[in-house]
Amino acid sequence: MKVKSITLKNIKSFEKEINFDFSNSDKINTISGINGSGKTTIFKSIILAQKLYFSKTYNIEIDNSEELLNFYNNVDSNINIEFEFEDKTLSNFSLTCIERNKESVTINLIIEDNDKEKINQFWNFENPKNLIIYIDSNRNISEEDFSNEDIKLTNNDTNSLIIEYITQPDKLFYNTYERLIRDYIRERIIPSTPRTDLPHYTSKILIHNILDYLEFSNFTSLERKNQFILQVKRGKLKKKHTYDVRNLSSGEKTLFYIFHFICYVKSIGMLIIDEPENNLHEEMLSKFVNLLQEITNEEKFSNLILNKAKKIKQPISDN
Repeated sequence: MKVKSITLKNIKSFEKEINFDFSNSDKINTISGINGSGKTTIFKSIILAQKLYFSKTYNIEIDNSEELLNFYNNVDSNINIEFEFEDKTLSNFSLTCIERNKESVTINLIIEDNDKEKINQFWNFENPKNLIIYIDSNRNISEEDFSNEDIKLTNNDTNSLIIEYITQPDKLFYNTYERLIRDYIRERIIPSTPRTDLPHYTSKILIHNILDYLEFSNFTSLERKNQFILQVKRGKLKKKHTYDVRNLSSGEKTLFYIFHFICYVKSIGMLIIDEPENNLHEEMLSKFVNLLQEITNEEKFSNLILNKAKKIKQPISDN
């Protein structure tokens, strides 16, 4: 499934009805324009539509009054998204403002039964997949200290992460650092199949293919008193400097957290990165795009991971 087109009417700066046609889009695409031209509005409209669809279809309570007031200029403001499925059939739904005052906006979801049935096959609440993932230009990475007192074993629930993202897409990386440590600790205490920390393990392999001077090594509680940290070795010499992962550059951390999310969620319909040049310099961005191209072209993600692991001589089981 892919977004074939999106039509905006009276949404933020787009006062007149305007259609963005992605029918000829490739697997990797760019949208360019001057500052203030509305690029981010296009992206965030798609994410807002996804969030409203889930909230209205599955009765998820979301307090997004301020967000809706910022997007919907007046009554009859509208976001319409048309999807194209693998069999080339089309489905669409519309989110129209039917009431607006100074404090709130009421949105009506308009969708045909046949379209709803088909979209639900992809955006199923019980097992969400093919989601549209948006990485804000601000990134919003949260990396608070994790102490021994914070250790709490819980079930590894990918769905809860996905629902959390759907309802709060601006906090995509908000709990990633904490989740990395919790997954590591759980795997050491209660080994599981597949491994709880598998997303971390595979994301290390992917990022090393771009940043070969980085080696994500061990989680430890010995370097800082009463604190768990993830160590990273930096450099190409035998004697490498060791850092707390939180001390890496914004670009290095952004890449690592993007790959971790991709490995964690497994099924992404569309990945949108707003202003990637903010964190990634030209060479890093070029390598990142090339690797994303490989990921989209590989039918079986595990095959790509195995090949990348062999390339960097990283031991990994075929299972």
